[in-house]
Amino acid sequence: MKRFGLWAGPLLFVAVLFYWPLANILGLGFSGEWFKTYLEPQTGSAIWFTFWQAIVSTAICLLIGIPGAYVLYRKSFAGQKVLRALITVPLVLPSIVVAIIFAAPSMDFNDTLPTNPSQTIKSTLIFPALMELPSTCWWSVGQPR
Repeated sequence: MKRFGLWAGPLLFVAVLFYWPLANILGLGFSGEWFKTYLEPQTGSAIWFTFWQAIVSTAICLLIGIPGAYVLYRKSFAGQKVLRALITVPLVLPSIVVAIIFAAPSMDFNDTLPTNPSQTIKSTLIFPALMELPSTCWWSVGQPR
């Protein structure tokens, strides 16, 4: 009974702050005519764009990350430790902070949505690839030395 008492607090915490909101969201999402939403042209377009963007960003990340990992972890050059440290920074920062750091130089803070096509390409293809680049470098070489 003492062990249950120790687990009651964390279980209640997870139940109230995770499962209860999740159940409410799922209940709202599947109520009404939710299936018709998936058949609308705008939804199909958004789903297609999401898949397309994910595939292209992954390809960019792999094309840059695997050769980059090879150079960073299999060759020796001046500044290698500094570059490794810079690659590690996005892994330890929260994702939103990294996204803001990458996006800030090209953003116009007067608009809420990018209107320039080059900003849209940067925000949907290049930034996700850059955010995953450190992970690609780390995972493609196994355990760094």
